[in-house]
Amino acid sequence: MRYDGWTMTTSRIDKTERLLNLTLALLATKRPKTKSEIFREIPGYTGSPDAMERMFERDKDELRALGVNVEVLPIDAYFEDELGYQILSEDFFLPELTLTFEESIWLALATSVLSEVSVDDNAQGTVPTTRSIYRDWE
Repeated sequence: MRYDGWTMTTSRIDKTERLLNLTLALLATKRPKTKSEIFREIPGYTGSPDAMERMFERDKDELRALGVNVEVLPIDAYFEDELGYQILSEDFFLPELTLTFEESIWLALATSVLSEVSVDDNAQGTVPTTRSIYRDWE
């Protein structure tokens, strides 16, 4: 373990961080990334080529089990001989939430009730979000 002035870091990237790095990299890329690019650019893929391959396959399976669609696509649109991996943003992000005026009123009412009742921290965190949606209608 070492201290870099801001945080304590270890040389080993944990699985959660590797999955997050993989997700962000595959979302941000303009074209599919090859396995060799993934192994070279995304922290956490270390060891022998076979070990990295198994790690990557497990990571893809885990992301897919979580509902993240990891696409296998050709690198070049004209040649399908080399494949890469990408997460398409239209498959990843939820569409914009649009509410009718009546739905926004009901949501504001529910928010008001939630703010008056003592509930767990997760529900309390939704109160500011739903209030901001209601303010957009005012």
